[in-house]
Amino acid sequence: MKKIVISLIVIVAALVLINYGASKWYERFDLTKDQRYTLSPVATQLAESVESTMLIDVFLDGELPPEFRKLQSETQQLLEEYAAVNKNIKFNFVNPTEDESTEAVEQITMRLAQYGIKPAMATIMEGGKSTKVVVFPWAIMVYNGKTTAVPLLKTVARATMEERVNSSIQQLEYQFADGMSKVINEKSKTIAVLRDSGELSDLQIRDFIKTLQQYYRVAPFGIEFVKDNDSVTPVDVLNQLNKFDLIIEPKPTVAFSETKNYIIDQYIMDGGKMLLAADPIIFENDSLANPQSIGYGMPRDLNLDNLLFKYGLRLNNGIVKDERAGGLA
Repeated sequence: MKKIVISLIVIVAALVLINYGASKWYERFDLTKDQRYTLSPVATQLAESVESTMLIDVFLDGELPPEFRKLQSETQQLLEEYAAVNKNIKFNFVNPTEDESTEAVEQITMRLAQYGIKPAMATIMEGGKSTKVVVFPWAIMVYNGKTTAVPLLKTVARATMEERVNSSIQQLEYQFADGMSKVINEKSKTIAVLRDSGELSDLQIRDFIKTLQQYYRVAPFGIEFVKDNDSVTPVDVLNQLNKFDLIIEPKPTVAFSETKNYIIDQYIMDGGKMLLAADPIIFENDSLANPQSIGYGMPRDLNLDNLLFKYGLRLNNGIVKDERAGGLA
């Protein structure tokens, strides 16, 4: 009897020591072949930099189709990895439209749309009947007064919902790391979008600019006005342009003046960067919108040859004919 009591005491003591050790030493092991549940160094660094509470609400809860339940499970496992790195990261799974009336669901959908959150339609099969349900495959991340929406479902052309979900699972870590970067990091870089040579309109590049604004400070900028303004010199314009880290020229259609070429050249020589989207051929989408479906590409003189030649570049005046794109293959 005495031996049994001693053995029980030893077992209890061992359990106490194990529990104490577990509270002091904690490690997660990823036994998957492709290490799919191991955060990348960049994601880990971002998670470690969270200094106060970060709240993440994932809108994947309630009655979901099988493919979305898989997305829910993978998202939960990933967020558990983030939370294991930093206890300041908290997450919840919620159903934003649970037990809500049709009118309330419409109002909730409108509020979520303000964050760029759009619903997806899914089908639930039950008892041989199919039911359409609205799913919001998104997450909302809140940190230090900043809020950003994290998309969980990719858009894949001509793909089934299952294929879209499988593709989205591969991008989950990137999506959450990207969201963390938006709410953690301050916008330190500035971009100037040139608006003085017949570039694409604000409406045409709205999505592009909106995406840039999530990471950088973006502002329109004009150079050509210096030709008609005697009170402003090219040096003045160059000094203002040098305050930007990057300038973007979105498809100019009017030839650059020598003054503009000079200012841009000096800006680049001073260490500035430029993203030029230029089309040296006049052949727009509606060029074939005629009974004969015949169009002729005409050269567009942008007066960029000398500027680009200094950097070993040139614009080719040619059109590529693609039989597959034309539906002939």
